[in-house]
Amino acid sequence: MVGRDRILARIGTGLASGPRAREFTSVLLGPRGAGKTVFLTEMEERAASNGWIVVSLDASTAGIAERVRQGVVHARDTHEGAAGADPDQGRPGRWSGIRLGPISLQRAVLAEVRPEWDMRHLLAKLAEHAQRAGTAVLMTLDEMHSGDRDELRRLSADLQHITKRSGLPLAVIAAGLSEMKLTLLMDKKMTFFRRCARLDMPDLTVADALQGLRLPVLDAGATFDQDALRFAARACGPLPYTMQLVGYNAWKIAGAPDRPIDMSAAQEACLLASEQVIEDLIEPAWYDLSDSSRAFLTAVSDLGPHADYQRLAATLTAPPQSLADTERRLRACGYIADTTDGVLRLTGLMPRDAVRRLSDEVRRYRSHRASSGLDSLAVGDVSTVQSAPWERCRAYMPRAKAYCVLPKSHAGGHRSGRRRR
Repeated sequence: MVGRDRILARIGTGLASGPRAREFTSVLLGPRGAGKTVFLTEMEERAASNGWIVVSLDASTAGIAERVRQGVVHARDTHEGAAGADPDQGRPGRWSGIRLGPISLQRAVLAEVRPEWDMRHLLAKLAEHAQRAGTAVLMTLDEMHSGDRDELRRLSADLQHITKRSGLPLAVIAAGLSEMKLTLLMDKKMTFFRRCARLDMPDLTVADALQGLRLPVLDAGATFDQDALRFAARACGPLPYTMQLVGYNAWKIAGAPDRPIDMSAAQEACLLASEQVIEDLIEPAWYDLSDSSRAFLTAVSDLGPHADYQRLAATLTAPPQSLADTERRLRACGYIADTTDGVLRLTGLMPRDAVRRLSDEVRRYRSHRASSGLDSLAVGDVSTVQSAPWERCRAYMPRAKAYCVLPKSHAGGHRSGRRRR
């Protein structure tokens, strides 16, 4: 949780302030590896330790309503199966002023709800009983970007009615990828989620990485050479996931705690972590992008310090509006940013060496096409290739969360190929 103090305090204050506070309902946004799931787990533990009822959900597969029922049943069974403790004594709270009720009240509230109720009735009654008992409910929703659009619209309407209109103590913390700003959170039928506080997961700083690497090693009875520690911290970049890999690999390579983590172990650990991050995070993110977004990133990589708007427009044979839309999507994902002299650059979430490696797969085929006389595209060119009859359009459709399956240069609107309901 290093580097998360400010966002923890902000949400903690919102939860303690009640349903009228903006941060009582929040959406966390960040790339893969930013620590969103870990953050949700931490919030659940803190809320539970202060007498809250916690319902933990994820939207990665269909069936949110059923998982709400399962979550309530799990919370009820957990509390009913807990050892009978002093009603006035729970685990020590970690939020000043947020303790709303002892654990015994949670059991009393959960005993009054019925899993056979529909989702809105179930959540509303749970919140009403919690309010009368002097406690509250926290619902977390992970992987929101993967959710079924119709299910999320239904959940949004229910939560809008329960929390915003009725003012019941049902707090919500959802989490998803940053690009939701331009997709899911643009949906006019997602009124509740659109009005939640939007919080971007902060990038790790070198100081954060120093702390995140050093303290666990010391707590485990090992040592980290200072030069090696500084080298490893600088290599971690913005993602907690990378920091975890660097620390794990360094410990294993060095043979800690019997031996100190030296520079040799740190260097090898950083190389291994870099490869793992490309495989675990960057490759899935790359293949989720549209062809136009990949071409844009490849052009920024190839042009390097000369990736200004004029050169990008000359390199990428696409209409200006299309280029502007692509740039906006990539900025929302956190993959590109501006330099001080107005040049676009790749960020640590999509590093240049990874882009070059992934785009080289396409260059090989383009090179063979050019040498065969199929078209005149040079090996290093990232402009649009003349479409073969079998090539798909692949334009991204945010509302459908899918890519167009029609041939390139087709007339009319895009089609996802998904069967209409």
